[in-house]
Amino acid sequence: MLRCEMDDMPEKRDIIKDIRKKSLERLKDALEKGDFKKAMVLYEEIALLCLELNDVDMSVEFSDQARILRERLDLPDGVEDKQLSRKLKETTHEFQERMAVRKYLIDFQNKASRAFVDRNYKQAKRYIREMLAIVKKTGDKRLIKNYRENLKKVELAEARHDA
Repeated sequence: MLRCEMDDMPEKRDIIKDIRKKSLERLKDALEKGDFKKAMVLYEEIALLCLELNDVDMSVEFSDQARILRERLDLPDGVEDKQLSRKLKETTHEFQERMAVRKYLIDFQNKASRAFVDRNYKQAKRYIREMLAIVKKTGDKRLIKNYRENLKKVELAEARHDA
């Protein structure tokens, strides 16, 4: 069966998750102590971390909480809030684009795998070349390498089958 690596760098995600967890603990502490200015800043920080993890829904939730605190404390919009709003818009658009690309890749991956299992190597190679064309545009070197390896596997299987 052909491989498909779609995850981001797990090490980076783990580091960001750890930072988010610590920030959540600091947020809880700030709320318990009634330090709402600090809590507001932490809500914004956690919202940005959620964006880094492609968790747009949670980012919006934390951003909303920061905004609510800001209004209750009667503070002007901060630089962080404006940056977050801009980054949220950009990230949402980027996220939607990545999801569309991912959908095409998964579709082609499934078709290539079916063709490979059915020993329709010509068709499998066509789908893999389509995937390669897509990932070359994204510049994802790991996926480019992955699909090139898959193409070699199909070509090798085809050569064995024809021999």
